[in-house]
Amino acid sequence: MDALDQSFGALRGKQIELAASALQQPAGRDSFEYGRVCGLYQGLEMALNVINDILTERAARDRSL
Repeated sequence: MDALDQSFGALRGKQIELAASALQQPAGRDSFEYGRVCGLYQGLEMALNVINDILTERAARDRSL
């Protein structure tokens, strides 16, 4: 497993933790905190998409060799 695979797994884990935390304690959050958590989640999603695109391109390149 290379660094990109490890990064993908670690980021996915953090995203799951963030979502679980937000769902466990929704009542104590004001609208700012809700927006902050949504932004963090979306930022992790974007990072995961970039890594996934890189891994997909790498796999396609390896198949064409």
